[in-house]
Amino acid sequence: MTKKENFAVIRTIIENTAVENQDELLTFIDHEVKLLSRKRSTASKPTKRQVENEALKGRIAEILNDEGQTVTAILGELGDENLTNQRVSALLRQMVASGTAQKEMVKGKAMFTIA
Repeated sequence: MTKKENFAVIRTIIENTAVENQDELLTFIDHEVKLLSRKRSTASKPTKRQVENEALKGRIAEILNDEGQTVTAILGELGDENLTNQRVSALLRQMVASGTAQKEMVKGKAMFTIA
């Protein structure tokens, strides 16, 4: 159970029983739930790596076509010496999950195409 769910259960228990300082306890619980809601509502900005990855996904999408390409071929076309097969493969996996790219196995090799 989450903290918010726990506070809801505690609130129900306090409301249904005779407890000293019931109003104070309910006010405290409401305040804590409000703080938890506020904490979750703040959106964090993407990290430097996430911004780089989105830019790389755009470049990979430009490279992909209807013909299947391997990770190594895509890496070669990107021409960035700091990239590895593992990173490009992870980005392609994310693109497949989001529907931007398609993966097909051909003779034991993963071939990627644009969706």
